[in-house]
Amino acid sequence: MAFDSGTAPVRVREILRRHGGKWLGHVPDAAARARVDAAAVGGLAAEPAVRWVGPSHPFYKLSRALPLPVLPAAGVCACASTPRPRRWPCCGRRR
Repeated sequence: MAFDSGTAPVRVREILRRHGGKWLGHVPDAAARARVDAAAVGGLAAEPAVRWVGPSHPFYKLSRALPLPVLPAAGVCACASTPRPRRWPCCGRRR
């Protein structure tokens, strides 16, 4: 879940408790991992301090020690320099 940057984590924990959620940890830049029943998600998302509520992705579990992929510079298409998949998301070209 993501919350307004001016909202203190203690306040977010209070909101979670009110909706039956469990705080699992802080994520830098105004976000948190939490466990919430599906029935409570709508109420939680309606809170004024909450910007986003959604499922956790396996990518979020990766270690920060892993190197990040090198992405092409803005406006540079990766199609010319790497083996191409069926369709590149950067320019939409087909193979």
